[in-house]
Amino acid sequence: MEQVKQIYSKYGEYERLIRHRMEFYINLRYIKENIPEKSLKILDLGGGPGRYAVELTKAGHKVTLIDLADFNVKEAKRLCKEEKIKLHKIQQGNALDLSAIKDDSFDVVLAMGPFYHIKKAALRKQCINEIKRVLKKDGMLFTAHLTKCAFYKYIVSAMPEVIDRFYENLIHIHSHGVKKYSDGDVFTDNTYCENAEDILSFMKKSGFVKGQVIASEGLVDLIEDKLKELEKPKFDMIAELNYIFCKDPYILNAASHLLYKGVNKK
Repeated sequence: MEQVKQIYSKYGEYERLIRHRMEFYINLRYIKENIPEKSLKILDLGGGPGRYAVELTKAGHKVTLIDLADFNVKEAKRLCKEEKIKLHKIQQGNALDLSAIKDDSFDVVLAMGPFYHIKKAALRKQCINEIKRVLKKDGMLFTAHLTKCAFYKYIVSAMPEVIDRFYENLIHIHSHGVKKYSDGDVFTDNTYCENAEDILSFMKKSGFVKGQVIASEGLVDLIEDKLKELEKPKFDMIAELNYIFCKDPYILNAASHLLYKGVNKK
């Protein structure tokens, strides 16, 4: 995980969620609509600079944020100061080892980053077991994932002239979820991709029930730049329509990012 830590010591996740305005809107709305309004104990695991944690704190929940990168921990503290709110706790930590946290500590766990980057099956199982342990029975889990076509869509839309550089890796991602060899991009070297059926199967085997997957950007992932500065009334119209489309099971594996929701059966 050291390379992942290094990536996020420089990578601006806060700015990414500003650029990807629709992804943040859909994920946050879906999370809020699926958890009770009463104050809950929430773990934002791999929470980055805390954009979800801040909004859920504003909604009255008691949020603990843990992130692998010291840079993100500092950014989360800065954001809280800027927003004039206080999270329950902000600390550096590893999603593979939550031994400092007692069993059944949280009503809700968000893992909006870890499953992007854990490539080995044994480590993915280790991560989900740690989440299950700290999550209460009937507690709710939300996880974010990259699809097997995400990088293909990006390359074809942004730089199709260099498709030959990525061709073999894109085929390998489609069949195995990971690249065949390094092509010089450290971020994608350390990325795991999966489709909706992969996520649902893994979570069911791990003891989660009532699983559902939605497309985080709905149908607009390739045109999000055009929405970034759009005035709010028009963005809201597009977002409202897109929130309907994001739940259509026929578009899931053509999306770039997926959001999973499930309940801990224990």
